[in-house]
Amino acid sequence: MERQLILKGTPASGGRGVGTVVHFDNLQNLPTSDRNLIVVGEVIPPDVVIFAERVSGLITDEGGILNHAATVARELRVPCVVGTGNATQVLQDGDTVEVVGDKGEVYRV
Repeated sequence: MERQLILKGTPASGGRGVGTVVHFDNLQNLPTSDRNLIVVGEVIPPDVVIFAERVSGLITDEGGILNHAATVARELRVPCVVGTGNATQVLQDGDTVEVVGDKGEVYRV
């Protein structure tokens, strides 16, 4: 799988997850059949836990290792990169990306 590094941030929860980007504000509008979601937001509130079975990774523009997204990601055991600065602008709904939580990197695949 060819990949291109597109974002760097702070590692907040380890592991790797590949999936389809969806901005947090659009989660409620998705069919329940959508799986392997990479949730992106300026910040991500704890509400994301109601989508836990569908989430393969979290990415935020803001925050550090103690913010809600990082804490929720560790609870859900999904990779998370926080503090990217511009993930919501760089990533569009429907993009396929890989989140490498251990390194704080996001790749387009």
